[in-house]
Amino acid sequence: MIDDIDPYGPSFISYRQSDARPIAVELSWLLRAAGVPVWHDDTDLPPGDTESRLREAFAAGIAGATLIVTEEVAESNVVRTLELPALLAREPNPQFLLTIANTIRTEQGGLDYSAPDTLLQQPRGTLKRVRQDEGDQRAGLLKIVRDALRHRLLSTSRSEPGVLLIDMQTRSVPVARPLTGADLNIRTRPPANTRLPHREGLRDLADGLVFLPEAVSLTGARTVCVSGGAHLCAAFALGAALPATLVGDLQVLDNTGQRWAAPTIASPPSGPATVEEAGHGNGAHPAPGRARVLLYVDLLPTRNDPAYTRFLEESGDDFAAWVHLRPATPGVLQTSTASELVADLAHRIRELSAQHGNAEAHLLLRCPFPIAVLLGRLTNTLRVVVYEWNDDDPAQDDSDEGADLRPRYVPALQVRATASTSPIQQVLLP
Repeated sequence: MIDDIDPYGPSFISYRQSDARPIAVELSWLLRAAGVPVWHDDTDLPPGDTESRLREAFAAGIAGATLIVTEEVAESNVVRTLELPALLAREPNPQFLLTIANTIRTEQGGLDYSAPDTLLQQPRGTLKRVRQDEGDQRAGLLKIVRDALRHRLLSTSRSEPGVLLIDMQTRSVPVARPLTGADLNIRTRPPANTRLPHREGLRDLADGLVFLPEAVSLTGARTVCVSGGAHLCAAFALGAALPATLVGDLQVLDNTGQRWAAPTIASPPSGPATVEEAGHGNGAHPAPGRARVLLYVDLLPTRNDPAYTRFLEESGDDFAAWVHLRPATPGVLQTSTASELVADLAHRIRELSAQHGNAEAHLLLRCPFPIAVLLGRLTNTLRVVVYEWNDDDPAQDDSDEGADLRPRYVPALQVRATASTSPIQQVLLP
């Protein structure tokens, strides 16, 4: 048994490139979206001799591994003679978690649990006794993700006693060993030549957030502290996954080190107003079905309204009502008053929705990352659509002269905090 296990280290993915690469990519991003760092050769294998670099990765310490078993894995000398022996040498250690994503089926359609031993020339029963899930099904990969997340949280101690630290990034390329000090490092696929979030990354996040309530329960955390930076729709969804009914104390650490405390209920201010209306109105031709209301949550010091103006011109008539919300006190938001501000914003969203028959609330967010997280936390029972600001130039040809090049708001996520599964009900980006 080898003892060089790092419970805080990444989860290693072992597979044959020729026919398992799509599965490895999908699994790696699902793990990251749930907060588990990953060692995946696509992103983490440095230049040089492959075998030497793999031995260095093992020596640095890994927390676990998933072996992806496909028909062509038998042809991989690296998997059979280097990676698998290294994983089996660590598997007896209770701090190490080895799982198998098996894609080989019997004639009856079930998993062939004997196939991993046969294909990889192992003594009968060596791999058959290891937990195997369906590697050709997303549901099977999510079972592996859940096991890896549970194992990580149960094998490690909290960086701060009683506090679960979560770091989120949706724009950066992930690394196997993020130096954030967080217990969970949520990472999504970075955007591809656009300002908007990656659509598949949001889909991964929708699945990853399913496990967050269990993670809080497993750790017994009384406080959750969120850090990082993300697209505001993702930040809002993270907050919706951490409602006051689950976490009494939620804090967000901004990039200057200041902590933003979360309110526990949506309520108007007890003193002077924290939010004021910079404009409001009613739609001329509301869309059929459930009513929709629009709220432009505009909290940055300097006004920048072209995208909002364009949205009203193109879609304003589809809403039963709309309102433009600004801070009552001009200038940079202060952490000391942020909690009351968020409570007031959430109260106004609820109030406008209730006035129009529990209407679906459409949010155009122009605010700091912490506000988006804290606001999402207070939206339980509401149906919310969150938009992303985008100033990418549209693809043009010679016939597009005079095209509208103003920035625009694009629907990104449909969110319901009280949903029995993920708070992300639907990814709306095209």
